[in-house]
Amino acid sequence: MATVKCPECGSEISSEATVCIHCGSPVRVTLNGTVVKPSANPAPAKKSFAAGQTKTKKGIIISLVVILALIAGYIFVINPMLKIKSLKFPYGLSPDMGQSEAVKVMRDNGFISDNSLKFGSTIFFKSREIFGKYTENSLLYISNSKLSGVGHSYTDGGYDGHDPSPSFLKVKAELEKLYGSPEEKTDKDDWKRYVWTNGQYELTLRYVMRSEFMVSYVYHASKTK
Repeated sequence: MATVKCPECGSEISSEATVCIHCGSPVRVTLNGTVVKPSANPAPAKKSFAAGQTKTKKGIIISLVVILALIAGYIFVINPMLKIKSLKFPYGLSPDMGQSEAVKVMRDNGFISDNSLKFGSTIFFKSREIFGKYTENSLLYISNSKLSGVGHSYTDGGYDGHDPSPSFLKVKAELEKLYGSPEEKTDKDDWKRYVWTNGQYELTLRYVMRSEFMVSYVYHASKTK
């Protein structure tokens, strides 16, 4: 059995020893036969490149999940609320307009007056496509010489008094894209109606008879903002 000298005390010890039997100092024989003292703080093992890649991928996945969650929250929670706050009269109309000014705005938006229909101070316009379906007519409601409402009526023979027709639901879906989720109410005849509100403005989608439903924007001047 080969012997070597302890680097601490110089005594002869076995080349296979890990501790000097004379002074108790730890020893280590290198491949070239040199006797050295083991380091008190060995170099840390290098991290695996593959392990680092795995952690990086996990971090990216978690970040993507968080971002998608925030986007979903904005679309389904925050954004509909912002849309509701934008509910006012359409086409650039406003409740401070008189009859002639409101009619001009409608014409500028492509509406054609229908002078064959008259009902009090209501102004009628001919059929055109609104919210994905052709109207029977569109209306302006004038009260005390000012614009108080805007409406679109649709002919629909598919309502049975209980379940809204596909045409009704199509218009409802278009309104939800603009203003978010409505409040569902029931008329005295158990007919469903859907209402969006924003301060003094109210938007209603409802059946007025089994063969006709309406979209009505109304401004309540006496209602507190």
